[in-house]
Amino acid sequence: MRICFLTAVSAALLAVAAHAAPPSCSNCAVRLTEDYAWVIGSSDFSNVAGRVDSASTYRWIVNGTTRVAGAVGEGLYLGFENSLRGAAGETPVRSNNTGFATGRWGSALQLATNGRLTYTRSGNLPLDEGAVELWIVPRLDGTDPAYTSVWQTFLHYRATNGDDAAVAQSDDTGVIYAGGSVSGEWQSAYSGSASMHSWTSGEWHHVVYTYSSTGNFMRLYLDGRLTA
Repeated sequence: MRICFLTAVSAALLAVAAHAAPPSCSNCAVRLTEDYAWVIGSSDFSNVAGRVDSASTYRWIVNGTTRVAGAVGEGLYLGFENSLRGAAGETPVRSNNTGFATGRWGSALQLATNGRLTYTRSGNLPLDEGAVELWIVPRLDGTDPAYTSVWQTFLHYRATNGDDAAVAQSDDTGVIYAGGSVSGEWQSAYSGSASMHSWTSGEWHHVVYTYSSTGNFMRLYLDGRLTA
């Protein structure tokens, strides 16, 4: 597993480009709309390093002209290269039943039954808006009872007032969801199309959860595709 927390987020986290194409018709007038493109520097999840580099940039382009540009900051990056330390030296405050295995790139974190790894939130996970990015590989097929009989939690944050946020997989349906509760009200992003039931042992998958309190949204991407 690889984990990255980003401090800036957009509705289209992964690189997307949309181009207008005129229809074929007779006795009609055609007017093309503006051509838009959204580009985020190195955040393509096939990046050879498998991560969004600090100071990666994004651009919003209209008809070839850059209208908005900025930096995509990085809060906490955990590469798990045979170490639990973050890229900036962050160390876990709790570590239970953890180990390392062959990763998508280099090594990866492997959690045994009831395994848990905890880091401080301050300076690592922005609460107003941001993104959580993970690479996940199942050791068994997604329909194995080891997964279908119990919830699997990839990320969980709990505030002192009881509010929380999580990225997890439900037991019976295998659906991956992202969400949280604020003032006792639960909100989540999930879709039946984002289920571990179709996953096979040893197959890596890329999960991204984006959220914004000012934009009033949360979204879930699976393998580069918006699912919820």
